Amino acid sequence: MRRGEILSLKWEQVDLQKKEIRVIQTKTDKPRTVDINSRLFELLMNLKGQGENDSCVFLNPKTGRPYGKLQKSFKTACEKAGIKNLRLHDLRHTFASRLIERGADIIRVKELLGHSTVRITERYLHSSREERKRAVELLCQKPEDRAKTPSGPLHICDTEKGKTKTLPVFPLFSVN
Repeated sequence: MRRGEILSLKWEQVDLQKKEIRVIQTKTDKPRTVDINSRLFELLMNLKGQGENDSCVFLNPKTGRPYGKLQKSFKTACEKAGIKNLRLHDLRHTFASRLIERGADIIRVKELLGHSTVRITERYLHSSREERKRAVELLCQKPEDRAKTPSGPLHICDTEKGKTKTLPVFPLFSVN
């Protein structure tokens, strides 16, 4: 989620039963649903009911009021962790890249980031040297090892119907 979406998040937007967050005020003015993973679910369960103002999800523990800005806290956290030159927005880029590395398709990443097009999402994806090396090593795999490939199935978008089809991964051959 974007910084503003997180800071303005209210408990009425969080459905812990369905494990989803309904983001209402978005950059694109199009509401979207964000799924809650198991780690976030635990965090939200611990936060539920804390503080005086129970309408906001994230409250400053010192004041009991919603956070206004995160720059100072984020900078302090980065300094304590020994991280330099990191902006809060960089975490969205990391999120997108990690999802793709772990086999998520670009359509799902686009939806999770709240982008209107895949083209915008592509700007967020950064492959590492290790990922590129792993990609070219796929060409060296034996047929019996291809089923064990961590990248899993290939996801292709059918733009006519707006649906994603899952197709098996086949080896590619090049003849020069």
